[in-house]
Amino acid sequence: MLELMLGQIANYCPIISRNTIVKNSTSIDNIWQTIRLHYGFQITGAHFVDFDAIHYDPGERPEDLYQRLMAFIEDSLLRKDMGITHHDEDIEDDEELSPTLENLLILTWLRLIHPELPKLIKQRYGTELRARTLASIKPEISQALESLLEELRTTEDAKSMRAAVKRFPKTKQSSFVPRSNFKSCPLCKSAGRPDRHFLSQCTYLPQQDRQFIAKARAVSEIHDADECDLDNHENNDSTFQDQFPVASNRVQIQQSPYIDAYYGHKSYKTYH
Repeated sequence: MLELMLGQIANYCPIISRNTIVKNSTSIDNIWQTIRLHYGFQITGAHFVDFDAIHYDPGERPEDLYQRLMAFIEDSLLRKDMGITHHDEDIEDDEELSPTLENLLILTWLRLIHPELPKLIKQRYGTELRARTLASIKPEISQALESLLEELRTTEDAKSMRAAVKRFPKTKQSSFVPRSNFKSCPLCKSAGRPDRHFLSQCTYLPQQDRQFIAKARAVSEIHDADECDLDNHENNDSTFQDQFPVASNRVQIQQSPYIDAYYGHKSYKTYH
């Protein structure tokens, strides 16, 4: 049975000599070390630094990324047969995946998917995280991950739109509407009659409306005349100040002489 099992392993590793696995191996760990040595990914102290090279590839499923991270961490756990020391001390027992390391793994997974995802998870699952660890709610996060990412995308689109609006300068819209010189009477136009005249000149306009338009025009002309007078008055004041500049001189004053007088047991000052 052992030879059959080793033969099956050798069948999956045709690049390695069959005798190396079937006859020369002493344990499963020895076979793994042989395979690692051949492919150049044996466990060393520098191997863990490659964890920083793991990224979220476009089009990759988030769960696939999680499995890659988990496989790397499990493969990097220290074992006593690795020959690696920690703080100059040999590893006496095989390292297990601790809850803190698992939480850190989940946090790294979320951050690689989207930098703002951990903050959103803290807000959305704040109640659950009071009594449970982050790794404990990983199934709930996986199920709601698509909606969470959609919420983040919506927020980013809104921020981008607000930023784009702020970049455009605000221009003041003028309230002045130029008067068109094109003659067109709305009454005659709606009735299908020749309309090449102003409404105030329309012969079909009732007399009461004609008087109202004339009164409104008169008020408008008075208002325009007042504005012209005001401008002329300001210009005249400016001209007067230019012709007769204002000047001021200091005047010295001196108190008038006085005498003290007494009347009815009271003192009075009498000025000359």
